[in-house]
Amino acid sequence: MTSQQKGKIILYDPSLAEKAAVMFNEFNKLWPGGFGGGVPYTAERVHDWLDKTSAIADLLAVDEDGELCGYCGLYPHWRDEKAAYISILGVIPKVKGQRFGKRLLLKALEIAEEKGITRVDLHTWSGNLDAVPLYKKVGLFWVPETAVYMQDYIPGIKQNPIAKEWFSKHPDWYANFDRELNQEPDKMVIDNMELFIYRFKEESDLLEVEIDRFGWGISGIFSKLGEQSIKIKTRLKNHNLFIGIPNEFKIEFQNGLAEDFECSLFVQKFPGLHWQGTLPKKVRVKKDEQKIVSCKFTLDKNANLYKGAEQACKSITTNISFGGYSLEFVTSGKIQSPIKLRTFEEEQFVVIPKGRESTISLDILNTTDLPIQGFVQIKEQKSSNQERKITVELKPNDVSGISFPYAFPATNPHNVNKIALIPFLQYGDTTIELPVFELPIFARVAGLAEYATIQETERLYLLTDKLAVEVSLEGGNMKIYHGEKNGFSQLRLQAGPPYGLSRDTTLKFDYHLRRKRDGLLLKLTAKSRQIEGLLIEKFLELKAGLEEVHFWTKYTNLNAQKTILTSAKTGAFYHGISMNPYLMKAKGYAPLEGKIIETETFTNFLTTPMIPTDATLWHESWSASKMLASNELTAWIWDPSTIEKVNLRKGMLNNLESKAVEISPGKSYQPIELWYSFGFTNLQQVRQRWSQLIGKASFPFEEMLMGPEIIKDFDITLAKSQVLFAGKTNKLSLEVHFATNYPFQGELSLVAPSGWQAMFDTNSGLKRTISVPKGGFLKKVTLPIEVIIPANYSNIVENLQVLYKGEFEISFDNFVLVASQGEVSVSQVVDQKKELFKVQNGLLTFDVVAEEGGNLIRLTDNQGREYLIDSFPEIKAKYFLEHYLGGIQPQMFHPASEEIFTEPEKVRTVKCEKGVWKGTKSIFTIQNDKEFLTGLKCEIEYLTFPNSKIVLIRLKVENPTPRVVPFVGTFICDVGLQGTIEGTKVEVQAEKELWFHNAVKQQFTAFNPFGKALSRIFKDEQSIAFFVSEKTTGTVTIVDLGIMLIVWLNSLVHLEPFTEKIMEFAFVLDEPRDTAEKIRKAISQLSFK
Repeated sequence: MTSQQKGKIILYDPSLAEKAAVMFNEFNKLWPGGFGGGVPYTAERVHDWLDKTSAIADLLAVDEDGELCGYCGLYPHWRDEKAAYISILGVIPKVKGQRFGKRLLLKALEIAEEKGITRVDLHTWSGNLDAVPLYKKVGLFWVPETAVYMQDYIPGIKQNPIAKEWFSKHPDWYANFDRELNQEPDKMVIDNMELFIYRFKEESDLLEVEIDRFGWGISGIFSKLGEQSIKIKTRLKNHNLFIGIPNEFKIEFQNGLAEDFECSLFVQKFPGLHWQGTLPKKVRVKKDEQKIVSCKFTLDKNANLYKGAEQACKSITTNISFGGYSLEFVTSGKIQSPIKLRTFEEEQFVVIPKGRESTISLDILNTTDLPIQGFVQIKEQKSSNQERKITVELKPNDVSGISFPYAFPATNPHNVNKIALIPFLQYGDTTIELPVFELPIFARVAGLAEYATIQETERLYLLTDKLAVEVSLEGGNMKIYHGEKNGFSQLRLQAGPPYGLSRDTTLKFDYHLRRKRDGLLLKLTAKSRQIEGLLIEKFLELKAGLEEVHFWTKYTNLNAQKTILTSAKTGAFYHGISMNPYLMKAKGYAPLEGKIIETETFTNFLTTPMIPTDATLWHESWSASKMLASNELTAWIWDPSTIEKVNLRKGMLNNLESKAVEISPGKSYQPIELWYSFGFTNLQQVRQRWSQLIGKASFPFEEMLMGPEIIKDFDITLAKSQVLFAGKTNKLSLEVHFATNYPFQGELSLVAPSGWQAMFDTNSGLKRTISVPKGGFLKKVTLPIEVIIPANYSNIVENLQVLYKGEFEISFDNFVLVASQGEVSVSQVVDQKKELFKVQNGLLTFDVVAEEGGNLIRLTDNQGREYLIDSFPEIKAKYFLEHYLGGIQPQMFHPASEEIFTEPEKVRTVKCEKGVWKGTKSIFTIQNDKEFLTGLKCEIEYLTFPNSKIVLIRLKVENPTPRVVPFVGTFICDVGLQGTIEGTKVEVQAEKELWFHNAVKQQFTAFNPFGKALSRIFKDEQSIAFFVSEKTTGTVTIVDLGIMLIVWLNSLVHLEPFTEKIMEFAFVLDEPRDTAEKIRKAISQLSFK
């Protein structure tokens, strides 16, 4: 077809995987959104794909330099055994326009013809219209009403006896192919038939082949070679076939041969078609004669309806034999019911309350160009109610609606009923019954566990009071809905290897459904068409009241002697881009190598192969995602014992691949077992469910309360953050955390507050911007930086931000505390015969009781304003506190203690210094709680730094015993701004909102949730904000008793034998809430040696 072409077309070989990966990555430049979803290809990814493929042929183009430059995958068609499918066609940018794409397609068509395949299909996207002329030139037709599905009948045409004779004289079909190469769907209507016309011409010789676009086959042919010609065409009066409305079938002959011919006819109808006459078995056509034979017919309700452009309709098959030719023609149309019913939602079921009447509404459509009259008959499956009729009158192509009342009686034992809605068409004097529309109706009741079948669509619906599952018997695939119809996840399974497109995709499964005491058990069964002798069984279990489905598979070898090597690939099916908010996911989570990695689902950072597929790297076998609309977590949990590979897509489970196992004759293997669960509010609930089902693990107490530590897929944080000094050069380091192998391309820059100088300290000097360092799976890279802050800088906290600018633009916040030059003085004083330590930093002063209790008292600012109330030196009863000293009073207790307010412990207080932080440390061993905590060793540190209004409170507790000790460390803070609680207001952070409590004579208690532990008390210009470090499992509780305003800092830990824990709290004076929140984040990043 072409001469002296450069390069060549070859078949893929595993030795080419690395070169193929380079080529596929080059596809990114021409592929919208990036080839392979924008995830870079590696040799491993190519091996996983092409080494195990079910392809008929994986074709590669090689340029004149020997480099791979194009790919075309030819696969078995999943629905039509006589067809093939082109999965991917692409070339690299530098060879675009050099016809490698055309040569790949032509080679694919050649291979298809050699294997007896009659049609080759492909899909492309509507934005790829530039490629449409190329596709059309090699014989592909754009199927109307699709975007963009194309079919190529060249392989089948070349196998037709009359066409073979024409091509034997004119073998270069490509050069002789004559058609318009427009960029639009190929809707050609000839004699009321939608056809694809193939025309080949060389000089006066002509070949025309007509393809019935609904029947997916040749419906007519005309051949002219020299002076002889022959034409045979099958026709319908109208390609729109409506049940009950007469149509006509005819065969047209035109004999341009040198003599008469007689042909035998065998015309086979399809179910639901009724001839209104007979067709001859033999037809004689004289030389130069045109002859037509015809027969009228109608269709009844049993005819299979049109199911969309990607499925062939049932056809009239015509076999014609004469003169050594044996020809087959297919003739079909768009088979429709004139009256069509549908729900206004995708799901074909309804859920209504039990015990009261509801209104059921449906769409009703006239699919014809005629005005229609008729009625809809309503029959109930499990009811003694009389049948009902709704009269309908519809304009041509009308879309209207019908409604009817329905109620489940409260006393009815059934919780599901199926209603049959049967349309009837009045056509002349005849009433014609049309296909039934089945509508399952479920009762919305507690403990629901019911199912219904829809014969027309070959679907099952299984519902409980918590979820719904739609099961397609073609393919055995499942949609799992949260609640009744809110969002869904899909579940698919494929037997292999090889994997990829195969006819197992459209296997028809038998089903058996068993009711259990608390739910339903479904079994789907089918014999594989891809792996000989393999019986596939899929099981699905649902339980009432449980937001979870349990799924597993079983393979059985039915062969008498032959073993089967097989595995399973179960897909959770990534949805891609969706406009449905119920389907959108916000974040994905994966537990790998002892870390739980979090990703944003708009990135590919946590997508295979950017993370290893090795299942042994998963220390917990679950994958979770957070829904965008509801914030709830959904999770896939699996039994890891049979799993070899785990593949993620945007942080969410994409598929599991089991280990390949040889199954002996008569033996079985269970390759996959998993659970899909939803309704979780946090990751710890996910992990607990995994532990119950599979892991049998126990978790540290703090994780049970606060959840596990989570790392981001890509993060930049300050390493061992400390306080920065104004007027000095601060040397510190950033840590770039990579959780995956994603190749970040771009730059990092420091975004410093106004007046600051922040630079990267590199081997070649200070730089404002650097390239992103090379990362890797769970790798950390340290970057030294230098920060200079003006001497007169007054803000106490700032954000030293790092900006990544590349494929994305991401900013990373790093809050730092800022100190000005000055000193913190710590002095020992005696007041009223009591020893105290006085701490002063230039902006605040406080005392620490040195020998008893370790209380922080007499907190004042540099204006002398008071913030706390105390009774120093007297310890006395106050309200519920029997041993009250006031200020900030430490109190340790066991959760089971009946008396939590014990006498103050005897302490030993010393000066304490941790870098820039200075203050006191009170040391004691618990003696007063003799029942539970005796012997625990404690240290309390009150620390501050120069010219700040921040005080850090650190409590270290050591368990020197062999016991496990639950321990509550608290600090009771008696707040009194300017020495009183009059006129004070309280600001409390709740789960989602910020609450304000005015000073009224009424008791009030408020708790911060874990992770948001910050509350603030203020009056006029004065305020004090208390918070818990993000590293500490704790809360801030406000208790307004009317006569006392208590801030209660709490932390609960479990002390394992011979271990210690540190709890961190803090307060800040006279700062607004948003500043206090930034200070909390900065303190949470502090690291002390």
